[in-house]
Amino acid sequence: HLPLDWARDHLTERMCLVGGCNALTLASSRAAIFQEVHHAIEVLGPTRRFILHPLDAIFPDTPWEGMETLLQAWKELG
Repeated sequence: HLPLDWARDHLTERMCLVGGCNALTLASSRAAIFQEVHHAIEVLGPTRRFILHPLDAIFPDTPWEGMETLLQAWKELG
């Protein structure tokens, strides 16, 4: 797990970053998901080299409601 500002400052000139949201967050509250998506968009969005995605993976036990909330947050905040 890398801090997003470090990743922005050291990696985005050479590559596109995928992540920004911890898969465990998708099993938590709506507010936590919105907060994490907001932070990712705020820090990495201006680079225009960022794909919002659960950081590690979408696991079989990941609540689908968490994915729907991630997409809703992206639409509202992005």
